[in-house]
Amino acid sequence: IFDLIVEGVRYTWRDRRLKMLFLMECNVSIFGLAYIPLLPAFAIQVLKDPKLLGMIFSSVGVGAMTGLGLLIGYSNRPIKALVVKVAMTTMGLCLVTISFVHSLYLIYPLFALIGASAIMQFNTTNTLFQTLSPERMKGRVISMHLWALNGSAPIALPLFGWIAQNYSVEIAMRFGGSMVLIGAMLGWANRRRLDGVDQIVEA
Repeated sequence: IFDLIVEGVRYTWRDRRLKMLFLMECNVSIFGLAYIPLLPAFAIQVLKDPKLLGMIFSSVGVGAMTGLGLLIGYSNRPIKALVVKVAMTTMGLCLVTISFVHSLYLIYPLFALIGASAIMQFNTTNTLFQTLSPERMKGRVISMHLWALNGSAPIALPLFGWIAQNYSVEIAMRFGGSMVLIGAMLGWANRRRLDGVDQIVEA
């Protein structure tokens, strides 16, 4: 079993397209999704009303459902690589913006955009992992996608907790959003690594 796992890791790492998608997804899982455990403190310390926590989660959920609807509408268009980069950029910008604003009229739509961006990036990446990998490697390659999505997420949580406790929740979310933006910019700068992805998928 260990040899099979290692083979999947090596194949993903050697394929420049899968490697880029994997690193971008890890970035969002580690730094982008860290806002979720911070939401109770955000509602209490920033918004001064713990009852608003439910509305925030609802906004994220509405955004996620909207993002799924958009993916269905654009599923046949060759823009999957673009969707991943735009979604990641949007998520980073929204996290940074939320750390500066306290108006509910802005916060709810921003959290909705975060939910839409996350679901669009993760689902599109899942599709690309399945279509870009050969049949014999498909299960092992998809396991790398699942590890990036779930296994890497807790890595930076102690750091975010420390930042929130010693500085503020806003700074912790700002840090996470900034790291996501840096990852997105690297994705745009290295766009050649994803060149031709949609043509291969369509074929």
